[in-house]
Amino acid sequence: MSPGPRRDKLEALMGAVIAGGTPWFVWAYLHVTFPEIPMVEGIGPDLWTYLLNRVLLFSFLIDLVFLIIGMRLGRKKFVQALVAVSGLYLVIALYYRWEWL
Repeated sequence: MSPGPRRDKLEALMGAVIAGGTPWFVWAYLHVTFPEIPMVEGIGPDLWTYLLNRVLLFSFLIDLVFLIIGMRLGRKKFVQALVAVSGLYLVIALYYRWEWL
């Protein structure tokens, strides 16, 4: 149980930042680890699909770890924000995946 509204807001903000930032962090890690990846404009559709799937997969796994930790610690607002932002990413990814097909 959270002790107050300020703590609830902080937990929600932390969950949103973690869920919203994770794909960007994974993308930055890929660019540092594999510098031979071309710039976004030069990426072909097959490589683009492969990279986006990997980014989303690793983002999901990292967010799952935070989700389990948040649930075990009883941080309700943190978990709600994490699930909401991750769900938004999932909906956007599925929409664009459908458009590519």
